[in-house]
Amino acid sequence: MAAKSESSSTAPNRKGSVAEHTMQSATVDEPSSRYLCGKGEIHFWKNFMFEPEGRPYIRVTHDISIEEVLTVLTRDWKFTLPRIVLVVVSSLATWQEWSAPRQLENFKEGLIKAANTTAMWILTNGINTGIAKDIGSWVNEELVQRLIMRCHRHPHTDFEKRPPLCLVGIVREDLLTCADKFESTKDGTIYIENTGSRPEDNRFDLNPDHTHFIIVKDDTVNKSGLNYFMLKLEQHLSMTQDDDSVMPQSMGPPPSTLYSAEIPLIALVCQGGTGCNKMVLEHLKKQLPVLVIQGSGGVADLLALAYNEIDRRGATLWDPEFIESVLKPEISTQICQMFPKFRDNALSRNVFKDRIIECLRLACQTQEQMYFTVINIHHHRNNLKHLDDILLKVVFKSQVRHHHAHQMKKDLLLTLDWNCPHVAMTKVFSKDFAQQYQIDREEFEYALLRPKREEFLHIFLNRGFQVHKYLSPKRLRQLFSKIQHEEFFRSVCWEGALGHSTLYRIGKNFIEGDLNWLIETTSGMRNFIDPDELLMNTAQGIYIQDAASAERKALVILSLWAVFSNRRKTAEVLWKNCDQPIHLALLVSMTYEKMTMYVNEGTIKHELLDTSKYFAGLATGVLDLCYLDSTCRAYDILSVQSMDWKYKTAVDIAAEAKNRKFLAHPCCQKWLTNQFLGRISVRDITWGFFSIPLWLKVILCAFTILPMYIWVRIKSDPHQMEYGEDDEFDKDFSSKNITEVVKFDRCDTGGTVGQEGILIRQNPPIYRMVYVMWNAPITKFWVYQIFYILFLGTLSIAVLWPSCGDPTLDTICVVWTFLIAVETIDRTYRLHLTNANVPLLSKCIEVFLIMFFCVTYLCSRLLRIGLFEDPYNGKVLTCVGLLYFYYRQTLIYLPISPQLGPLLHIVKLMAITLKVPTLD
Repeated sequence: MAAKSESSSTAPNRKGSVAEHTMQSATVDEPSSRYLCGKGEIHFWKNFMFEPEGRPYIRVTHDISIEEVLTVLTRDWKFTLPRIVLVVVSSLATWQEWSAPRQLENFKEGLIKAANTTAMWILTNGINTGIAKDIGSWVNEELVQRLIMRCHRHPHTDFEKRPPLCLVGIVREDLLTCADKFESTKDGTIYIENTGSRPEDNRFDLNPDHTHFIIVKDDTVNKSGLNYFMLKLEQHLSMTQDDDSVMPQSMGPPPSTLYSAEIPLIALVCQGGTGCNKMVLEHLKKQLPVLVIQGSGGVADLLALAYNEIDRRGATLWDPEFIESVLKPEISTQICQMFPKFRDNALSRNVFKDRIIECLRLACQTQEQMYFTVINIHHHRNNLKHLDDILLKVVFKSQVRHHHAHQMKKDLLLTLDWNCPHVAMTKVFSKDFAQQYQIDREEFEYALLRPKREEFLHIFLNRGFQVHKYLSPKRLRQLFSKIQHEEFFRSVCWEGALGHSTLYRIGKNFIEGDLNWLIETTSGMRNFIDPDELLMNTAQGIYIQDAASAERKALVILSLWAVFSNRRKTAEVLWKNCDQPIHLALLVSMTYEKMTMYVNEGTIKHELLDTSKYFAGLATGVLDLCYLDSTCRAYDILSVQSMDWKYKTAVDIAAEAKNRKFLAHPCCQKWLTNQFLGRISVRDITWGFFSIPLWLKVILCAFTILPMYIWVRIKSDPHQMEYGEDDEFDKDFSSKNITEVVKFDRCDTGGTVGQEGILIRQNPPIYRMVYVMWNAPITKFWVYQIFYILFLGTLSIAVLWPSCGDPTLDTICVVWTFLIAVETIDRTYRLHLTNANVPLLSKCIEVFLIMFFCVTYLCSRLLRIGLFEDPYNGKVLTCVGLLYFYYRQTLIYLPISPQLGPLLHIVKLMAITLKVPTLD
């Protein structure tokens, strides 16, 4: 427990270390032996032996300077500056059980959760009875659980680092059963074996589960020195205004010291005996927030009862008549029931009652700041599992309602530590009505690196945080450096994809080299990140395109960082804030799927595949919503090409990722059809039962002029929308003659409206129509098919030609085969430039076979050299080549057919999945 807070390394500011240094510098070097009576370790008897590691303690007088105490806490005990201090006010003797025992378990869960999420000091009375004993056992269980979950071979590689648990027991020396041992020890080491508390003698055992102890030597007559010491310590931590001059004059530090930190401090009243109401009253006088747990018993129930009676009439309405006639008699009755010793002592009972009333008066005197809060554990809305939320609300209620950026930042960091986004929205950001508070870069990075802070990321991005102003090359390298020790990134990305050893560290050229190569391997984006571009966006505000493009690129880079570190929820939050969600979802889906090649464990591989399918479903869902809302906008989304995506459309990314579900969407199918048709639209005109197939229409229009006026319409854009008048214009063409069809043909050059209301459109010039027709992909496809069929026919004739063949025919076949090889090489090279992840092995084998056939055909039929001097060998070669070109046509171009393609895919799946039974 002497280690520093592990979470301070990822904190958005270095407030803890700076304040600790300030604390040390503000304290004196040599504590006075007059007030610091001793220090050492306490070894408790546990499990039939004394603990080998003792619990640190100090023994002080009640009037000691708090500077000396803080010296021990920071220098000897290595305490770091807490985010919050919780003072548990309870009775010494064992009190009655909670009226809701289940809430005691909830209180345990909520307290440990709060202590695990932020640096917190918990101060109790340190006695081995009551709520202090329960809290000690809870902390001990958590410490044992941490020890079990820690990797003993690599104790410093835990992913989720938690702050140390600081449970300090502050107890009066004369109340301890072992008080004489503190007087007799010389070296500071004390061995204690608890034999049991003696409440009748006002002697109690120390709780062995507290991490630290402060033993206060109270020399006052009425034994009020402990309360005096506690109030001084709390004042120094919270830096409240000292009206009663409790803090010495020499202790008035300047605003730059530790004491201006204003650590939130809360007094938690749980159960409580007769002396607790005085402590609560002093807290309220010092304007320290008090949280009362109604239902725990004792003074807590008395305070809650009285406060609820006043709250029913109005929390800020103080009615003296009601107090005297109704409230005081009721409180007196309850006091007699809870504390029988006051039944026959009217004077003490009245003093006790007056303190309760004074607490209520102080709690109700202000409207803007509320220092008194009651939590009824019987109410269904008050679940102590969410103790962190409750404590945060208590702190915010007690603050002055100003909108200073410094105070808002402190509150925001506190909600970040305790992971309470709804409290941040309702209590912190609600103060900033004009949204003038700017999210700091360190706050954003803190939420980015801490686990389970995705809702804060979403809040920050919605409030206008600019990621491209944050993501500099240096910060990007730091982000990857902070996840390098994580198992997923180290095993999958660092060692698997990049091939580095664990000893190799991230260098200065990590972005230009390793990171870009990793992105290219998993997503096909070459040289995706330019450090100079990031630097210009961050430091100089110079954009290659515009600010929106820079923000989009930064979100994509952060999303890839989240993918490489296996932060699925973080990637989803960043995806929600991207202005091109379809592209990003497809890219993330492809990256997750590509990373499975470097994973050996089946569980992780299935998890990555499920995540890939999830993001693919997000892309399909967004496209479906957009398609149902606006078809034109959906086509625009699929057609967009920008530098941010290396000029790849969403369909290109989906095709590269083999995302069949996305490609099978009706919008994608129509988009692909429009791309295939280009800027032409072929009409489906029938004359009775006679219909001309599409391929014949395209061929006739490509080689002739007149059919274009009948079947083809020219569009200004491949995805030009077809409106309602087009359907009315195109229906029942069989009843019109060719002249009418030509007259009313629609084109993109506009038209006029005739007297009968018919839209008359003019065709573009003939050379323009021919140019558009021949540039359409469908025209190129069917023309290539026709010539390929002619090539097959020519090659078949050459094979069937008797004797040694015809030289002219063989020359034509060789040249034609060579041109096919050149065309295949050109297409393969272009495919490699646009899609780096597309496998080229089959294409290279195809080119090799075509070139091999071309060379051997030339040697056997024309040159007559080598092994092919025999005409029979040449015939066999040409027959094999002919079969290859026929099968090539079948395997490559038949799957393109909308009818045969799905059937062939189903047959392929059946052949792969069906298992042939074997005979025993």
